[in-house]
Amino acid sequence: MMQKRTLYLSLLLVSCLLFFGFSYASAQSVTFQSKSVTRCSDVVLNITVDSPEELSAFEIVFEISGDFDGTPTVEFASGFTGLTNRFGPDFDGTYYRMAAMKADAGDVCVDANGGIVVGEISLHTADVCSGTVTVSGATVTGGCCDGVSASTGLVSCDLVGLATTIVDGVVTITNQTPTIACPGDITVHWGDVVEFDVTFDDADLTHGCEELDFTVSDGPGAIDGDGHYTWATGGDDVCGDSVTVRVTDKCGAYAECSLDICVYNDPPEIDHDPADTLFAVWDITLSGQVAADDPDGGPNALTYQLVSFDGETSYGSGFNLNAATGEWTWDIGHDADYAGDFTLCLKVSDGANVCDPCSPSNSDEACYAIHVTGFAITIEKVHDQIQGQNTTVGIYLDSAWINPVDLIGGFDFLIAYDASALNAISAEPGALIDDGDFEYFTYRFGANGNCGSGCPSGLLRVVGMRETNDGVLNEYHLSGPGELVKLHFYVSNDYNFEGSYAPIKFYWLDCGDNTLSDESGNWLYLGLQVFSFEGIEITDPNEYGYSGPADSCFDTVYTSEEVFKNAPLGAITFRNGGIDIIPVDEIDDRGDVNLNGVPYEIADAVVFTNYFIEGANAFTINYDGQKAATEINGDGIALTVADLVYLTRVIVGDALPLPKVNPAAFADFRMQG
Repeated sequence: MMQKRTLYLSLLLVSCLLFFGFSYASAQSVTFQSKSVTRCSDVVLNITVDSPEELSAFEIVFEISGDFDGTPTVEFASGFTGLTNRFGPDFDGTYYRMAAMKADAGDVCVDANGGIVVGEISLHTADVCSGTVTVSGATVTGGCCDGVSASTGLVSCDLVGLATTIVDGVVTITNQTPTIACPGDITVHWGDVVEFDVTFDDADLTHGCEELDFTVSDGPGAIDGDGHYTWATGGDDVCGDSVTVRVTDKCGAYAECSLDICVYNDPPEIDHDPADTLFAVWDITLSGQVAADDPDGGPNALTYQLVSFDGETSYGSGFNLNAATGEWTWDIGHDADYAGDFTLCLKVSDGANVCDPCSPSNSDEACYAIHVTGFAITIEKVHDQIQGQNTTVGIYLDSAWINPVDLIGGFDFLIAYDASALNAISAEPGALIDDGDFEYFTYRFGANGNCGSGCPSGLLRVVGMRETNDGVLNEYHLSGPGELVKLHFYVSNDYNFEGSYAPIKFYWLDCGDNTLSDESGNWLYLGLQVFSFEGIEITDPNEYGYSGPADSCFDTVYTSEEVFKNAPLGAITFRNGGIDIIPVDEIDDRGDVNLNGVPYEIADAVVFTNYFIEGANAFTINYDGQKAATEINGDGIALTVADLVYLTRVIVGDALPLPKVNPAAFADFRMQG
């Protein structure tokens, strides 16, 4: 027992040597570990002793200060096995003392060359965004050595105090920046709700002292505290936006992620077959409706606009489009500018934003092919025709332009005339179809069948066809303008008709009269309007047969979608003509048989008497004029004995000259009772 106490006192004595005796050997150190750690984390710091000489004892005195929570703990390292006679840690929560020495002569010295971990400091860092914990060597006054100050020191195996360098430890507390990740780009239709969750993390979360805040730093929408993003899109949001979401920790450190959100629109669509053609004719108001549908019903009301139109628009109200409904009208005139093929392009839009590639279109466009057919057929008006002679009246195709679609393959004309004034002799092909250009041509007097007293006194039907079944292909294609038919008439010698107008008109008994056919035979063109030679349209339904075919005979608009039939088209403007019979007084006055300008004188009676003796040779000045002057008694027949008798009576004074007949005179009649 005495021996053990003596050994303990000797150890204590050696311990006190740490405070008083030093060897001035160098390269000894005590190092407190430094490291960088997170907030609110548990940290273990090593205390390392390094000495080239073996140690029999050491004493380490240090101070812990800075940003930590609670009281640090200090322990001898579990892997440190030498110097088993150990003291501490002691003092208080700020200063710490660790001492170890050989327990007895049988204990061995410690080889610390290269460094040996002898102790461990455990502490918990504070919840600070930036801070430090410092472990530094210290000198303290303790009770082990009768009030002598104690500090860090090492003792060699030879019991010599070794000069020791103390390396302070610094724990750097850092805030960990959060991380965030967004999903890939998103595409939605307007009106849908965009939703997604961000992926986020923060190393400080595991220590329980972190709080994260989510915000939308750029773009639309909102995000909640769990990182769930929402955006209820509307029509004005078409094309979308870029969205940036931010996560921020308590220390203000943040991270961001971004994505593009495409908000698309379904554009309206026009239901139209581009191969379709709309067929129309002259002098109508063509109307149409854009058949458009908007699959998603918005985001705005549909509006319509004209893209292009190559048709003439100077006639009437021109072209008009209702921007709100898509209804359109085109006032088609009746001249060559309005005949042919035209393209009308219209557009419908829902007014949505447009961007490429997200939502590149808000509209649809359709182009309508319009074919306008128009012909003008005119009966010639012949002037100053002398009675008792033959004259020729032409039927003309007046269209200045013929479209290849409208090439004429045949015609059927029914012509009415006053048989008391005119006598139809024959008909023959006009210059347009002469020389066999039309392989079939014929004419027929009278109506098709017996229409009784309701028919005009004179009717003539003329029919021509370009092709017949002769085995030879006709290479001729009719194009106007020009003469289709020559009509030959004899002008009545009834001088009651002198100075009058003998009309020659188109007449209708049924839908097939006064028609044209195209070369294919699929299209039949009927009369749309009928005009007098003065240009006055004949519209009175009481003028049966003269005002054109019935409205039920034809269409004025036709689309090629109607494949079940080819509609007859009202496409012809007819103009009537006739013959002006020259007044006798333009040839010579009645009774001026010798054409000397003095009527009813004796020389007139002499030359007229010579006619009955010599015949036509008596009229040596102008046969037609002298003949016309002999119609003296007003019976309409020239060159009669009755005319000579009446001439003689006027010369003698037994009768007065007859007044000139006025074919344009009018009379009013009233009935009473």
